[in-house]
Amino acid sequence: MGYCRIIESDMNVLSVLPRLKLQKKLEGALMLAQVTMQNAASEYECMQLSRLGGYEGFLVDSDALRFRDTVLLVEMLRQENSNAAVFVFARYLDLEQRLKLLHAGADNCIIGPFFGSEVVTRLGLSIRLRQAATPAALTVLRACDLELDLVLRTVRRSGKPIALRPKEFLLLEYLMRNVNRPVSRAMILERVWGSSFDGLANVVEVYISALRSKIDRDFEPKLIQTLRGNGYTFVCSNGLRDS
Repeated sequence: MGYCRIIESDMNVLSVLPRLKLQKKLEGALMLAQVTMQNAASEYECMQLSRLGGYEGFLVDSDALRFRDTVLLVEMLRQENSNAAVFVFARYLDLEQRLKLLHAGADNCIIGPFFGSEVVTRLGLSIRLRQAATPAALTVLRACDLELDLVLRTVRRSGKPIALRPKEFLLLEYLMRNVNRPVSRAMILERVWGSSFDGLANVVEVYISALRSKIDRDFEPKLIQTLRGNGYTFVCSNGLRDS
């Protein structure tokens, strides 16, 4: 079939598709294209498996989750997998919901009914576009006058060395990779602590405060900003750069 040539046969797709009929339909279409699909039992398992890498696409059933949980899952999948395609499936999504999902990082919102061959073709094209647009991995992150070396695990601001604890380093890396974008406490917990437990929200605040005291207190401008009700953002007018 023609669509099989659009997607590479050695690709792997991870899904969260509790609706068995939907799961079987997509699994069958991908099988014809010789693509392996693994189904996660929950959004939590999906995030855990996604961190192992090796997936070119993610398929999420919005009907099986609360909508806000679907948006959060899409956001986290996109943050962790910039070169993978993320498709969301639903019986119905209104315009506002579709826009929220697209802004969160979804490549496509598929409203049933649909043709499996068309979905596979769209998925393959999205994967190719994502991979073509993904830059080479950086070993040093630079934003404004702050430099974070991912190999040596060192941090400097205006040339001055700054000592960070391991979790502080991971938190700063996550903020820098999302420069000028808001990140919620839930997103930070999931990425830095690998947890969705709300009771840890105060831990995020403690670490943000400690990080500010080290990289912002004696410098201008202040890089870590609080967004009331929305979490935090790392602000730098020049964005992230590799030179």
